[in-house]
Amino acid sequence: MACVFGLGIAYLVVYVSTFGFFPRGNKPLKRVEAIQRNIAQNVRIGDSPDRVIQFLGAQNLEHSTLIKPEFMRRGGRDYGNQNVVTAIKRHTAPSYLWVEDIEIVFVFDEKHGLTKFDVFPIYTSF
Repeated sequence: MACVFGLGIAYLVVYVSTFGFFPRGNKPLKRVEAIQRNIAQNVRIGDSPDRVIQFLGAQNLEHSTLIKPEFMRRGGRDYGNQNVVTAIKRHTAPSYLWVEDIEIVFVFDEKHGLTKFDVFPIYTSF
């Protein structure tokens, strides 16, 4: 009986790792890095929110307008009381038990010039 149970567990581990139920390896990093490179090639520090929003629209990414949230934390970072435009690329990795989205936060100074952007994966599960 223990042998059958052990084989069942081994089969489950192979099946799960083969069909991508869990994020593994550096693939999430490669997806994030690809988006970072695309932004760095097309958006410049100092660009206006309108220019960033135009870029996001051309990339077919969901995005906000320029907002200044009182409280906002993403990826362990605090964006409260800062001028930001947020964007998201949905369903960037296939899986049956979780969903990976990649979120982007563009931060602007008081004169509405882009100062930085952050890109990070967001995982959602049942």
